[in-house]
Amino acid sequence: MKIIYLSIFLIGTNLYAQDTIVYKGILRNTFLIETIELYSDSTFKWTNEYDLSWSEYGKYKIAENKLILDHYIFSVYPETMSLKDSIATLEKPTQTRILEIENNRIYPMSDKGKRITKMKDPYFRRKWGWLFGNRFEYKITREK
Repeated sequence: MKIIYLSIFLIGTNLYAQDTIVYKGILRNTFLIETIELYSDSTFKWTNEYDLSWSEYGKYKIAENKLILDHYIFSVYPETMSLKDSIATLEKPTQTRILEIENNRIYPMSDKGKRITKMKDPYFRRKWGWLFGNRFEYKITREK
């Protein structure tokens, strides 16, 4: 009986599994800030986990070592169509983010094209934080 359950599980995961790459943005090695899910049909879901948990949807493309996220849909998309079809009905993105890929990490880029490795967060204050600007290490790593 266990062999039957195991075979059903393995067949089901192979047939219905979607190739999804998940990146998680973490502040101070403990606080989950954002999640980026890249789907195989070149669409993505970006979720802000830190502030009221809302999502944005769009298309992505990878050029050299850059990940370009074009945000199209905010919050929810129509469930009568697939995500790719819903995005196809819109003409231009509401926002474009450029991230740099290196190994299993991605780095947000500033307007000047430099990596952002520290994030200023007013919610976590330190004794001498006013002197250093309350900046904390910020990592976006690939989930396994």
